[in-house]
Amino acid sequence: MIRALKKEEKESIKTVIAKIFPNAEFSIKNSDKIFVCERNSAIIGFAHLRYYPRGIVMLGFGVLENFRSQGIGKQILSFVVKLAEKSHEPIYLKVKKNNRPAVSLYKSFGFKIIKSKEDRFVMKRACFS
Repeated sequence: MIRALKKEEKESIKTVIAKIFPNAEFSIKNSDKIFVCERNSAIIGFAHLRYYPRGIVMLGFGVLENFRSQGIGKQILSFVVKLAEKSHEPIYLKVKKNNRPAVSLYKSFGFKIIKSKEDRFVMKRACFS
């Protein structure tokens, strides 16, 4: 099940993000939208979105290691893409160049590389609706 993060789960999502990305620095603004995938009442994956005038920036996206390769990432990304299409917004994200599975997943959802920076790609999915 994919749903919006509840206010009282803010600390829980920080723990999940830290497990997926142990070296990442991140901040969550009150205006950010976080969507989570849950199994047996536990958060196992997430998408962290921030809205800007030019579109949606996906600041974070991940699935706990024990739940990878089960289609959960595809479910979350599909949810985010549908959300963006409803609001007619493009989606932007950054991904490490050496994270081939993620780059491949994003490309399969219509994301295109628009910039190459040091060790990362900037990708964009235009609004098609």
